[in-house]
Amino acid sequence: MIWIGRLAAAALMFATLLSGRLMAAPTSQPAPESVAPNSPEDQRVETLLGRRLPSVQLPNVKLSDSIDFIRDITGANVYVDWKAVELAGVTENTRVTLSATHIPFRQAFEKILESTGSNSLEIQVMHGTIVVSTKLNFADRKAQKDPYLTELSDAAQAAEALDRNLPSVQLPSVPFAEAIDFIRDITGNKILVRWDKLKAAGIDRNHPVTVMLHDARVSDVLYFILDQAGEGKLGYVTEPTDGMGWDRKLKRMVPQKVELITICTIDDLVASRTAATTRPG
Repeated sequence: MIWIGRLAAAALMFATLLSGRLMAAPTSQPAPESVAPNSPEDQRVETLLGRRLPSVQLPNVKLSDSIDFIRDITGANVYVDWKAVELAGVTENTRVTLSATHIPFRQAFEKILESTGSNSLEIQVMHGTIVVSTKLNFADRKAQKDPYLTELSDAAQAAEALDRNLPSVQLPSVPFAEAIDFIRDITGNKILVRWDKLKAAGIDRNHPVTVMLHDARVSDVLYFILDQAGEGKLGYVTEPTDGMGWDRKLKRMVPQKVELITICTIDDLVASRTAATTRPG
């Protein structure tokens, strides 16, 4: 079974890691393909990518297993845009091989992607996460609007709720609607999804979503959920409303003002907010 294989590989690596720890001396080489970090979370990931791995031995393993293995031994958050990757002719079952010692984490990851036989794949750091996709897809992402429409939201008030870190998010191929329910339950925030508008835009509430992250901000988790479900079409806005919120001193949920997160297509959110601000009083 796949998990037995992964556990065996991890066992082989563990002895090596004991003699040469992952967080050893950082590489002095620059990362030419790196996008300049735009948050402290991104900077931490960039620093991790510069660290050297004592040894990586991946003999003819599945791409998905190699990524899981790298995720396990580094503790990094990794998000694979499998739809974009598969358009480049690479699947989860594509076999890769890597044998290297004292290699920077970034270089190891790049060599794994090169081993697939495709020259279209690359990694970039986004939302505190290492994202695996294609060069073309990353170019498209730069042209897309961020799903959080801060200019149409009560962003200052919502900052605390959206910047809250979630210890663990394990959503292995769950329906989009269930992923939203998970975020609603774990944060205590009210989330309104305009399913009628989404259906009209061809977005299925049962579309499978896979997000496996730890210690990630709510806003970052929402980014990856909406990314899979809507492919750049979905966005959200925030506004305060009555509800139940987490009291840090009491360490329990209490009645208070919470953020209402409204999810819809970006076009519909912009149109509705524009209409609201121009409507006669």
